[in-house]
Amino acid sequence: MKITEEQAAGMYRKYTEEGATYKKLAEEYKVSIPTVVKAVSAQEAKHRWDDPSKAPLACDQEAAPAVPQSVVDAVSDKIAAVEAKIELTVAGIKMKQRELEAMRTELAELQKWMKEAQA
Repeated sequence: MKITEEQAAGMYRKYTEEGATYKKLAEEYKVSIPTVVKAVSAQEAKHRWDDPSKAPLACDQEAAPAVPQSVVDAVSDKIAAVEAKIELTVAGIKMKQRELEAMRTELAELQKWMKEAQA
């Protein structure tokens, strides 16, 4: 999905000024995380010289190695898979809790009947 220049500027502002995460921005703008990364990076390239403190690293500093996008995508996919597995597990637990409650109700009714029958 294409985003407008205005949306990209908004993403950049929220990322740099409000500390919004790429994931949060992707959800807010209904785009993928890589789209947000590209938009914020493009805005960064436009604005880095506006403020000297945002300039690229000086020669005496070492840049941290970039994480390959394929690794970021793989981790993002794994997070989604684990979240889905958690949801399924919670649903299964709730179903088992309902089954257990039904068995307890049946047991109580049978015990009541037995007590009345023996009286």
